[in-house]
Amino acid sequence: MPFAQVRPVEPARTHPGILHDTPESTASQVREHCCVKLMSLFHVHAGNRLDCTGCANVVFAACKRSPIICLAILHWVNQWVIAKWTSGPILERDLMQISSQWNINANAIPMDHSMLLVLPLPFHTDNQGNLLVESQGLNGLKCWLEHFSPLTLAAPVRPIDEQAKARNATWVPVPESYFKRHLKLVPLPWGYHPAMHLKYIRQVKTTLKKLISEHRYLQFGISGCTIGDWPATAARLAYRQQRPYAVHTDWITHQVYQHNAKDKRLRHRIRGKVEGTMMRFAEKTIINRSSLGLFHGADTYEGYRDWCPKPFMIHDAQVQPSELAAMDDVQAKIESLTDDRPLKIVYAGRAISMKGPDHWLNALAIARDAGVNFIAQWFGTGDQIDNMQQQINKLNLSDRVALPGHLEGRKAMMDAIFDADMLLFCHMTPESPRILIESMGQATPIVGYGSNYSEELIHKGGGDLVPIGAINDLAQRVIALDQDREQLRKLMHQARTRCDELTDVRVFGHRAKLIEKHLG
Repeated sequence: MPFAQVRPVEPARTHPGILHDTPESTASQVREHCCVKLMSLFHVHAGNRLDCTGCANVVFAACKRSPIICLAILHWVNQWVIAKWTSGPILERDLMQISSQWNINANAIPMDHSMLLVLPLPFHTDNQGNLLVESQGLNGLKCWLEHFSPLTLAAPVRPIDEQAKARNATWVPVPESYFKRHLKLVPLPWGYHPAMHLKYIRQVKTTLKKLISEHRYLQFGISGCTIGDWPATAARLAYRQQRPYAVHTDWITHQVYQHNAKDKRLRHRIRGKVEGTMMRFAEKTIINRSSLGLFHGADTYEGYRDWCPKPFMIHDAQVQPSELAAMDDVQAKIESLTDDRPLKIVYAGRAISMKGPDHWLNALAIARDAGVNFIAQWFGTGDQIDNMQQQINKLNLSDRVALPGHLEGRKAMMDAIFDADMLLFCHMTPESPRILIESMGQATPIVGYGSNYSEELIHKGGGDLVPIGAINDLAQRVIALDQDREQLRKLMHQARTRCDELTDVRVFGHRAKLIEKHLG
């Protein structure tokens, strides 16, 4: 059958009391759908401080027993949430008005080499309601347009009152030249609250069904596969339309979610355990149904490879060739690392528990006590920034450690990293942060907690790693490199050389070939 004649396959509906999007073709599909919907029940209970343990038991019982029980509980969830929800957070701007500005004309989209991207990275809006994208995401769009046209990006719009909190990124307008190259932007509602998810799910499905039928290649950046994860919704719709799709992710979401909850109050730990378990189930189902898995970094690849029919490890690098430190500048940097000047240490990223800011400061304190003369800076903001400042004062590090906040502009960040002698990091979870690649591209070695991802990055040199949580070992690495500046100079050269293989031109070209081969 020609591609253009493929028609959506609508799931059977035999229970009129269930929400409109319930699949009933198989028991496993019903259980998967119930996992998503039961998230609503759990969020509502936890939000009202009711019995979280009882709620957890309901969720696990529903997942383990028959589909009939799942459907019965789901029906009760549907009626209860709708009855209780009389008001909720809404987008500050009229989403439909924004949508009309970027309306897609289906007849104008050819079927030859088009791709649909559905991503969790949200749009922002300016004062006139125009869509803004994160600066690195804009570079990704430019790279994709080199390989696919037309290109459509669908993503949620972050509510106005939450945009101010996202200060660890720079949001920019899309140049007009991108639209001339057949780029389309499709804003989706913000659905990360259960009530919002239920409110907008029908609207989002209608939009995504149409987009899926209009594009040849489908790529979905999944992130948890539960409440508000529209890429996961798109993957389910593509599966029902019997369309091959690729999944892309750069962290093991369910593990990160559980880690972030482990040090919180009991009800949050229970919630994290339950939601992490349901995320794992939903992720496994969606990845297993995919035709291609693009997993950023070795940690993510190892975590998901057994679930995917065709898994590939990729690097989601956003470093342009022009952004790599010039070799003449690298040589000047190496020569400036004299034995008598203070060691310059840096990190750039969110100040949150999964980045290990307390480990970072404790390692620096040990190095200071051992006689290392250094100046350290953490660029970024987050919910741990106040705790970091208190810890700096407690450890008497205020004369050596600074927290400048978020650096506005990518060039400013690159310059700050280039100016440092090492990037010290304490990542606590299986993720693939791009800051490590960006640091190596500036001839700044990475020194920190080892993982499959970071170990693969430095297999040709360019850094030094210790086991996760080994604060004293990490401090000893800093001490050793301070005493052996020649070794540190060698790591600088190795780091910069390694990044010749990790520019955006190369990594996006690799991903495009995989998509064309396995989804064509």
